[in-house]
Amino acid sequence: ATSVVYPLQVGQWKALGERRYDDVAGGASVRFQQAGNEDGWIDVYFYPVGVLDQEQRAGLLEGERKGLLEARSAAVAGRDDMSRVQTVTLKVTPAQPDAANSIEANVLDFGFVRDGKEYSSVMLLTIDRLYAIKLRYSVPTATANRNAARGEVETFAAALLPQLDISNSGGCGSVPVTARDRLRLGCTGTDPVLPVVGEGQREMRFEYAPPR
Repeated sequence: ATSVVYPLQVGQWKALGERRYDDVAGGASVRFQQAGNEDGWIDVYFYPVGVLDQEQRAGLLEGERKGLLEARSAAVAGRDDMSRVQTVTLKVTPAQPDAANSIEANVLDFGFVRDGKEYSSVMLLTIDRLYAIKLRYSVPTATANRNAARGEVETFAAALLPQLDISNSGGCGSVPVTARDRLRLGCTGTDPVLPVVGEGQREMRFEYAPPR
C-alpha cells in the first residue's frame, strides 16, 4: 500500500479535487487553481513506477514527451516547437538526517493552439519514493508566455515537493533495507502505517495486490 499526503494549498494555488484512474497503475491526479483565476490550472499526477535505473528513467521521460507530441500533434506548430528537456534541482525533506535534501526534475515547455487561441504549456516530471510526480500546466499565451509559465511550474514544484509525505508498505522489492533510505524509497516496513494528516492536508491511499 501507499499513502500520499499532500497540501490542499500551495502558495496561491488551491486544490479543487482528485481524480482516480480506473487502472491502479494509472494512479491519481489533483487539480490546483488560483482563486478567481480560471485562465489555467496545474494538474499533479501521482503514479507508481518502482525502482528505476538511469536508462529506465530516461525511457519514462521520453514516453511522456512522445505522449505530449501525439496528443497535441494537430495543435503544436511543429515538432521543433517543443523545447529540449532540461534538468532542475529541487529541495525536498530528507529521508533521514544525513540523506540528500534535493532531487532532480525534468522540465519542458511548448506552445499549442486550441479553438483559435494560443496556449503556453509546461510539463515537469520527477520521481520520488517509488512514484512519478508529474505536473502539467496550460495557460493562454496572452496571460503567460512559455518562459513565465515554466517559471510558475518550477516555483509551484519547489513549494509542493517538500510538503509531500509518501510512504510505502510491503516488501519494497529486492532493495536491501540498508539502501532504502539512501535511495529515498519511502519504505516503512511490511505493515501499512497511519500517516499524520494535519490541517490543510489530505491523504490519498493506494492498495496493490500482493506479488504472486
